[in-house]
Amino acid sequence: MPCTSCRTRGRAARGFTLLESVAALSVLTGVAIICMQLRVQAAVHAVELSERASAQHAAAALLELAVSGMLPAGEGPEEDDPLQRITWTGSRLGKKYTCTRERITIKNPVAGAPGVNDGAVAQLVEMNRFSVECAGVTLETIRPLGK
Repeated sequence: MPCTSCRTRGRAARGFTLLESVAALSVLTGVAIICMQLRVQAAVHAVELSERASAQHAAAALLELAVSGMLPAGEGPEEDDPLQRITWTGSRLGKKYTCTRERITIKNPVAGAPGVNDGAVAQLVEMNRFSVECAGVTLETIRPLGK
């Protein structure tokens, strides 16, 4: 009489059962689906990052053009506008933008510094504040008048 362990060993040597094969394919299919979802998410994020970088590049270029006075004539300033606001609108690199320049008064950063005679330095100074909004990106800078 043959032993039962020999029968079992012979059956295992022949291969996998249909149920084992279906279970393995199900696991592999699940892993493949998860990998494809991760790849699609990565591609979507890459496109979003590329669009944001493009918008930041366009906004930075517009800000430099505004500061250097190289944008075409903008709207303003109105006579009764204390900020003497000038607004430029348009499209750059396929993205709509709004750029503004307004005159602001700020505390002089030099006033009150050690070694500075406060009587010889103005306490307040007028500056230009430039801001650009382009495709959801907003950049701002403050520069002295005339620069």
